Amino acid sequence: MGMRKDRLGDQIRDLIAENFIADKFSDPRLSGVTITEVKMTPDLGVAYVYFRTFDPNYASASSVALAKVSGRLKTMLAKSLKIKKIPELKFFYDTSIEEASRIESLIEKIHQEDNS
Repeated sequence: MGMRKDRLGDQIRDLIAENFIADKFSDPRLSGVTITEVKMTPDLGVAYVYFRTFDPNYASASSVALAKVSGRLKTMLAKSLKIKKIPELKFFYDTSIEEASRIESLIEKIHQEDNS
């Protein structure tokens, strides 16, 4: 089941991302949105869609806009995917870059303290 879940998540990520590459949305809050990852629940009923924006200050506005177009995205997924039930889409800002940077600076700080 894990392999199917991962494959479906990747397919959904690619299909949603195509809409942003093709700039199919007129909402300016969606310009600069990049879909980074989709994680599926074990029952495939919910897709957690992670996104980034060029400017992190627009993350909240983009999240609202994404929720607004989720119905259109689900319709597009229904036309493209051969599955019985299209998952609910939940959008989250991807903080992995900030977290990696924070961890890296903590490691650097530890190395500096060791060398002192």
